[in-house]
Amino acid sequence: MRDVVYVVVVGFRGLEVPLAARLTERLVELGGIAVPREGSVAIDLSVSWSRPSQAALLGLVRDALGELSVSEHCKVESDGERLRVVVLNPEEVRLALSTAGPADPGLHVCPHCGYATPYGELMREHVKLHYVGL
Repeated sequence: MRDVVYVVVVGFRGLEVPLAARLTERLVELGGIAVPREGSVAIDLSVSWSRPSQAALLGLVRDALGELSVSEHCKVESDGERLRVVVLNPEEVRLALSTAGPADPGLHVCPHCGYATPYGELMREHVKLHYVGL
């Protein structure tokens, strides 16, 4: 399995950051991290002590979309190398994300790499990694 798996988001810009934040909450148990990119989310498993299968990653993405209340408006698929989230109804996704709730305004985004988390303490620890040279 590759160290970085990309989740390409098709049909809606703006889903990458909340999706990455929700994925990171699930990946932290495996030692992984999800980083938002323009049009995709990179799942970095380079220091992970467990390699989830493609099916397990698909399940994590579906769960994260469910937590964002947009799963019914998205289709999740795999082409073997990458995962794809195809937004079927962009207007409904926009509405769901805009009314998501109190956790979303508190999203912390790393100024160095785009990593996002709703937890300030986790962000402070993450930013330190950029300066230690790990």
